[in-house]
Amino acid sequence: MHLALAAVIVFLSQFVEGVTGFGSALVAVPVLAWLYGPVEAIALQTLCDLLAGTLLVRGTLDLFRPKLLAAAFAPLVVGQWIGTDLVVLVPPEIAGRTIALVVALFAIDLLIRPVRAGRGEHEDLPDPPHAALAGGALAGALAGLFHGMIGAPGPPIVLYARALYADRFFRAFAIQIFLLAGISLTATLAMKQPESLASAATRLPWMLPSLFAGTATGAWLAPRVPRAAFSRGLVVHSDDARVASRDRMTTTDGSLCGFRCSTSSTLEPTARSA
Repeated sequence: MHLALAAVIVFLSQFVEGVTGFGSALVAVPVLAWLYGPVEAIALQTLCDLLAGTLLVRGTLDLFRPKLLAAAFAPLVVGQWIGTDLVVLVPPEIAGRTIALVVALFAIDLLIRPVRAGRGEHEDLPDPPHAALAGGALAGALAGLFHGMIGAPGPPIVLYARALYADRFFRAFAIQIFLLAGISLTATLAMKQPESLASAATRLPWMLPSLFAGTATGAWLAPRVPRAAFSRGLVVHSDDARVASRDRMTTTDGSLCGFRCSTSSTLEPTARSA
């Protein structure tokens, strides 16, 4: 039963990702966290996004912008590393509610301005590029923090990219940066939480048919369906993520995302994430 539900949610999440270029974690992580615990949910979602991004990125290579990707990706990696350690410094309740507030604001933005995924006009860095690069670096750092803490890097990157870039480039940039984020978070989890990553990898084969079907269907529909329908639909899933960040990510023993705070710099998985 759990595998069937997980397969359905993976299909839906990767369908959304295929259409818009983002949003899979907002759809999947709350449900996967309920099924498998937050730590393994983040690992499983990261592996799914890694595979889906590999499939989707082939259609975006003509819009590859290395300077912009580098500006966002380097701070993102640092943010991921800090995000997976932040639970030692920040009380779980504060961290969860802060992220819940940010995701709620993200949902409101999608509701108010859903006309298309990208509202801007650019398909490259504007001239001069410095402000855009600085904004990308800040968005990347915040996305890394969110990715490391709750497995959802989307809101900062999406809010930044929607303001500057036209629809087609927005989707391409989102797919490319989130693929890179998946690669780097997988490496981080392999170093910090190899057991959780290995456990997620054993479940991944059961998710592959749903993953490939959802990704392919979403990518096929992407140029055919108005973005407004999907950005409004993501409001519902963003609210799910808000609740997950506030409630499910904080466990009854006072840990966040299945990690128990300790005085050391390492993270110890709780019994729930086993």
